[in-house]
Amino acid sequence: MEERVFYTSELPEDADANDLVLVDEADQLLFNETDAVRERLKHPKVLAFTATISKSELESVEVKAVKVLGYKRMVYSVVRTDGAEDPGFHEMYDKEDETTLASLINIYRPGQPVLVYCSQADLVLLRARIPELIELELVEDYTDLLDTETKDGEDQHKVYATATEKSMRGLDFRAPRLGMTLLVAAPFSTPRDLSQGLSRVGRFGDSCLRVKVGAFEDVDRVKNADVMKRLLALVAEARLKKETYAMKNVGKKDGNKR
Repeated sequence: MEERVFYTSELPEDADANDLVLVDEADQLLFNETDAVRERLKHPKVLAFTATISKSELESVEVKAVKVLGYKRMVYSVVRTDGAEDPGFHEMYDKEDETTLASLINIYRPGQPVLVYCSQADLVLLRARIPELIELELVEDYTDLLDTETKDGEDQHKVYATATEKSMRGLDFRAPRLGMTLLVAAPFSTPRDLSQGLSRVGRFGDSCLRVKVGAFEDVDRVKNADVMKRLLALVAEARLKKETYAMKNVGKKDGNKR
């Protein structure tokens, strides 16, 4: 029987027990499609890669859920030797009106490329105000994103924008010569998503300015609680099945000896 290999950040539609599925950004699938992950990844051979976990209540629940799903957990940690802490914001601005975000882009853009994470409503407004805006969801060849810096003599650098957390993962925006500005104008769903989003820029020693635009909690409490609720339900269901099985089999071994 034919064996296939899938490399994906989505759930494969037709993978079976003979296939090998390599899942990238697997924590996103576990957080957002908990039930589907359990059903559609139980048959094929699966190797799942996730972003580095952070110390939070959600991550402790995630570890339990991964165990329930039957995965062997292997952790590879990169130990930082420069003494730096996890990314945070360097500057913060109030969002006074719908023009604030575009105005900030025009302030930072002459000096370096800009990456914007915002709501869908803000993204619509930015399209009208900055026609040359590069929307990450519309990019077909992601290798084009690697060249973020303009040529010498140009005074307006590239502006990238997205309203989805998925686009804030897996890509390292490099600007080794000029550095880059990240404008965050919307909350993230989980602490893991926040850490990943803030790390899209400033990697490999690149200069980076991370700016928060607006008054909001970095992590959306409602969305984070919803993820935890689904993972806890998965863990509770598995424990109930295990306890039910144990109760049904109490005394069976002794009974067979009689």
